Parts: sequence; C-alpha cells; structure tokens
Amino acid sequence: MIKFVLWMIIGMLLSVSAVSAQAATDAFEFESTNCPFTVPEDLTVECGYLIVPEDRNGDLTDTIRLAVALYRSTSSEPAPDPVVFLQGGPGGGSIELLAGQIENFVRPILAERDLLVYDQRGTGLSQPALSCDGYLDLYIQDLELNLNPEEYAQANLEMFADCRAQLEADLGVNTAAYTSAASAADIRDLAAHFGYEQVNLYGGSYGTRLAQTVARDFPEIVRSMVLDGVIPVELNLYEQQSAKTKLALDALFAACSADVGCDTAFPNLEQVFYDTYAQLDVTPGELTITNPLTGDSYTVPIDGLTFMSGMFFALQTSQLIPTLPQTIYAVSEGDYSALEFPLIIPFLIAGNVNVGMFMSVNCHEELFTTTPEAILEIYAETPETEAFGILANYGDPAVHQAMCEAWGAAPAVAIDTEPVISDIPSLLLNGQFDPATPPAWGELARANLSNHFYYVFPGLGHAESLSGGCPFEIALQFLSDPTTEPDASCIDEMSVSFVGAAGAEPVTLDIPLVETTDDTIGYTALIPEGWDELAPGTFVNPENQFYTIVVQITPTDNTALLDLLKTQLNQEDLAPFGDPIVANEIEWTPYYVEVQGLIAVYIGLAEVDGSSYLILVQAPLDEAEAAYEALFLPILNSFVAN
Repeated sequence: MIKFVLWMIIGMLLSVSAVSAQAATDAFEFESTNCPFTVPEDLTVECGYLIVPEDRNGDLTDTIRLAVALYRSTSSEPAPDPVVFLQGGPGGGSIELLAGQIENFVRPILAERDLLVYDQRGTGLSQPALSCDGYLDLYIQDLELNLNPEEYAQANLEMFADCRAQLEADLGVNTAAYTSAASAADIRDLAAHFGYEQVNLYGGSYGTRLAQTVARDFPEIVRSMVLDGVIPVELNLYEQQSAKTKLALDALFAACSADVGCDTAFPNLEQVFYDTYAQLDVTPGELTITNPLTGDSYTVPIDGLTFMSGMFFALQTSQLIPTLPQTIYAVSEGDYSALEFPLIIPFLIAGNVNVGMFMSVNCHEELFTTTPEAILEIYAETPETEAFGILANYGDPAVHQAMCEAWGAAPAVAIDTEPVISDIPSLLLNGQFDPATPPAWGELARANLSNHFYYVFPGLGHAESLSGGCPFEIALQFLSDPTTEPDASCIDEMSVSFVGAAGAEPVTLDIPLVETTDDTIGYTALIPEGWDELAPGTFVNPENQFYTIVVQITPTDNTALLDLLKTQLNQEDLAPFGDPIVANEIEWTPYYVEVQGLIAVYIGLAEVDGSSYLILVQAPLDEAEAAYEALFLPILNSFVAN
C-alpha cells in the first residue's frame, strides 16, 4: 500500500496565561523588499518581511522573518479593513499561491479593500521555513521498495529526528515555537504594522482553525471571518480520520443511489466499492504513476488501502467527483488508470507544504491532546474505514506520537480542546463530498458562532471558494456586508452530474470566444472571454483549472516541439488522429492524448517558414468531445500569425 501521511492534506493554543504572554509584545519591525513575483502593471503591491519573535513566551530578541505581500485596493475609497488570507496545511504558503490567482481571487477582493497575504511562520518564503527534504525522499523510497509498515514508520521517526537536529544546528530553530497561537499573534502584529484597526479573516481548511484562534485571542481586531472547509477547534483531527472518510464515501454512495441514471449504470455502488477494496487486499493490482515535479515514474501496487486513498484524494477535487462511480466500477474490473491523478497528489503536497510546520502545529494541537488508545477505540466505531484511519498514523498511533516527541513540538494545553465561542460575523462554507472537512464539521462549528451564515455546496469537494464560482460570489457579498444574509440563489443551480450515468445528456459547452491579438507572440485567434492569462499565450478557466489553452509560435521545427510535448505529457509517442486540418492557408496536424486517465489534450501543430505553430487545449476527459467542438476547432480555425 502507499503509506503516505494523509494528514498532509490541505486538501490543517495555549493556556490563558500563555495567550496573555502572546499578546504582550509589540516587538516587531518591517523590512521592505521587491516582490518575489511579477506584479501586474495596474496593481500596487508592497512586499517585505515582518520581523517578529520566534518564541513569544521566551527571548523576544530571537526573531524570525514573515514574508508579506500587501495588495492595495483598486477602489478610490477602499474599505478600512483588509482581507487577510490564511492558507491551509498547516504548512502551505500563501504568497506564491495567490500570485497565480490574480484574476479570479485577488482582483475581486481589491475592488473594495486591501488584501494582506503572508506566509505563516515556518512556511513558504518566510524564514526559516520548516522543510524536511528527507520526507519526499522517503516517500519515493517507499514507492520503489514497498517498505513494510514497520520499516516505513521507523524510517520516518529517524527522518523527523534528523530534520529537527539539522534545523536546530543550521538555523537555531525552536520547533516548539510554531503554533496557531503564535501565528495568531503574528496576524495581530501584521495588522498593527500596517495601521489596520480591524481585519477580515479568509481561511481555507487549516486556515479556518487559525482564524478561530485569532478570534479567540484577539477578537477586537476581527471584523468578520470567512471559513471555507471548516475545522472546529474542539474536534481532534486524528481521532476523526476514519469517521470523516466514511462520511464522504457515504455521501457519494447516497448521491449515486438517488440519481436514477447513476444507479442504473452503477448499481449497488457501495457494495461494489467495499467488495473491490477487499479483493485488492487479496490480489493487488499495479499502476504506473509519474511524479509531476520530476517526470520520474514508479510502479505502485494497488491494494485496498491504496484504492481508498485514491478515493479520499479524489473526493476533495470537485472536477473528479462526477467520475467516481465510473472509476469504482473500472477498478472493480481491473482498470486502475483513473487512480493515477489522485495518487500523485502526495507529490504535489510534499512539494508545496513545509512538513516541519505541519508537525509542529498538528502534534501540539491535535496528536498531543489525545492518546493512541483513544484513537484506536474511536476508529473501531467505523470498521469499514478503520484500517484507512490507522494508515494516517503511520500504521500505529503510538509510533506517530513518538515522531511528534522526536520533533519537539510544544506540549498540549487544555485550551486546544475547547470550542471557540464568538459573535463575530462568520461565513461557513462546506462542500457536499468533502472528506477532509465534511459538512458535519461545519454544523458543529456553527453551534458556537452565534452570528453566522452557513452553506453546503452540492457537488463540491474541499475548500473550493478560491477557485471562484458560487462559493466565492457568496463570500464577496458577505465581505461587503457581514450583517446581511448573502444572495445564495446560485446554490440552486448546482448539482453533480455523474459521468457515464444511464440516459445522461451529451455534454455541451457554451463558452463565449473573443478575438484576441497577442503582439508579444505574434498571433490573432479566438480566446475564451474572461479566462486568466497566466503567461503570454497560456489561458486557464478561472472556474475550472482543468481547462487550459496554450497558443504559441516557436522558432523551431515540429519534430523538436513534438519531442518536448512528449516529455511534458509523459508520452512515449504522440500519433496524429484524423486528417490534417487546413485553415487560413495553414495546414495543421491534429493530435490527441489522454493523461492520467483524467485529462484530454488536443494538440494542433503546423510548421511555416521554419517556425512551429502550436495550439493545445486541455479539458476534463468526460468533456473531451465538447471541448474539441467548442474550443479546439474554433481556436485553430481562427488562428492567424501576425
């Protein structure tokens, strides 16, 4: 089985006396720097480092540096209270993430107020970053050698002990100083430095727990909270892994059963899933997956827990959810290809989350507040997913606790298990199928937030408002006026349409296209209206980033470009499909490839006067034919080199 730590998913306080100590210092300063990303010409962004004490209960002259990017509002009369974005993990960086979300997230917020983005202590570009290179190395070693659980757990125990020792020796890091309460004090200092009396907290996943910590420790500075993918502070995450996985699977099974087309095409989905899960433990399958960060490939045994792992990750990703009944049936018949994308997510997590910060926070606030015996006792209440819960604890909660002790995380304190009771205006958002922070958690948190609005979004997975769409529309309304109930009628238009369901209507796409001229690359073509241009000639649908368009002209021949595409798409060969297409006196050779059992890619290549023309359209596999008609052909037929 794949023995990665499920707690690394995006998709996560001290005693009263300690909180007072956190609040007691104003020992901070700010150092301005150039922004570590390209700032759009029409935006004003101030970047730098906030310098704060590492241990807010210790030597206040021993400091760390928090990377900060303050986006100034584009309004002539901006609201006085900014949005402060709080990333999940814990351990995820914010600055580089939001630099890639300018059009669909940043600009809409800037229309009314500033946006204050920072990398939480121990993460991203902040210094020091609590990263452990050995974590990913060990995961890859496990893929190659398929270590037994005891070997893998022992290797991780040694890796975390070695990583802590190196951080202490090289950077003087105190791993016990990285907690939610310390981060809450950092936010207080950020607001004070920039002169904000109040802020609006916008948290996703673990960021919702951090937001509640700020509301608990410094309620006077919080105007409102947007909590997307809600984690109640009083709920112990490690005790809930088995139960929340079952909740998400049950939601999927119930939705398919209630859908006549899905139930007809995929009858008895729950029974098929658990039968397949059991059979794979007896006779595992095999799948080759590719690390998207390096291009390296690994052959992975597909046993029952790996199958359930793939489903757990897939249920977080809204674009995958409609395909899951079909995936379950395919796996039951020996086709594991649709599991490839979910199973590469650990690579992406390990490459973007500082595992050391994850350990410091979650050991202190979660694992140390329970016991291995309590975890196992609670897991036994959901036997269908019990083994999967144990997998999240390296196969043994006692070993996991030993890792936390070796890491040197701060000991537990009572306040970590107490709910945050507040009347601060709050917006709580949950996805219907979210396995990381299920809707039941939002229900639990809302009971203690007396001034709130709460919405569950049909068809969605984990913390989706950052991608735009209905959840973000509601969040923007709330931020404008947290005292008035938002217009949530967009929820009525949301649903899940399962791929392969009997009687399902063919997928059609109605995507407005506008003529676009790019003088840098040198072309004119039809491009979808309102899509984000991430780089010259590269466009992404802000509401569904599985949709990508690339239009390029390169000073090379088609053979060299085709070789490059093979490498990028991890394909041994790319063969033309259909006849050449002639448009505007250009002869295009069309190609088609399916990637990771999930993504359809159409490619048009043409060679004119020693230059290659490229048109690439990527779309969800279940919408491939519709994307061909609505995007690929119109763009190709409209392309003209300037």
